[in-house]
Amino acid sequence: KQKRDIEKQINAQTDASITKMYASFFPEMATISLPKETEERVLRLKDYLTNAGKQVNMLLESSNQISDKWNDILEHSGKVTGALKSLSKVENGYAQRPEPARLDVVGKFEAWSDTISEKPKQWSSTVSEIFKHEKLDIDAMLQVVAKWEAIYKRLSKQQIRVGKYEKGDGELNDKQKAAKERDEEILRNLNAMFEIISKILFESEVLHYWDNKTKNFNGQVHSFFQTQLKVSSRLAQVWAEEKKSGEE
Repeated sequence: KQKRDIEKQINAQTDASITKMYASFFPEMATISLPKETEERVLRLKDYLTNAGKQVNMLLESSNQISDKWNDILEHSGKVTGALKSLSKVENGYAQRPEPARLDVVGKFEAWSDTISEKPKQWSSTVSEIFKHEKLDIDAMLQVVAKWEAIYKRLSKQQIRVGKYEKGDGELNDKQKAAKERDEEILRNLNAMFEIISKILFESEVLHYWDNKTKNFNGQVHSFFQTQLKVSSRLAQVWAEEKKSGEE
């Protein structure tokens, strides 16, 4: 909600008013120092987000494919059960059938099919969702980085513009002095905005992103692990064979 409020207020505002607005939303930034080697840190952050995004995309695609494969398995598990029932009926109807009879496994395969019936949902609603949300978070962070880059680009151009006044030969006329004062004011406002945006990026956005990412992942996979342990326990019971009389 805070981000939405900020975005609504940014449009058509001056650099100074934007800086003031950010300062009101993040008053704690006033006591925080600007991160050292800010530009290098942003480059490393962008590189990390880009590479992590590629891997998360692969994880999401693979998780979705596994969910689809489980749907295929479920479809064929029903066919296997049906075919076993039909085969049993055919063999039981064969009057000249020799001994021994085929072991009756229809019940076990039915129980197996029932036990794995939630597998597609477990993958689509848990594992796939983990990486879907992580992908959205990475995309959002890359948008934040892109906004920082746009401000940094403007700042760099303005620094060059102001620097040209110092390199010029001769005395500035009144018009040039007025232009110099305006450009210096723009530079001061850009510097102030760049400083608070950089602080927010590393002292709020990155920390919030990382905290949400790890908490969501750790909590979801823990739930997934517990579910799979229950499934495994049920499958162990499904496939366990009854001991024959006389066996210990």
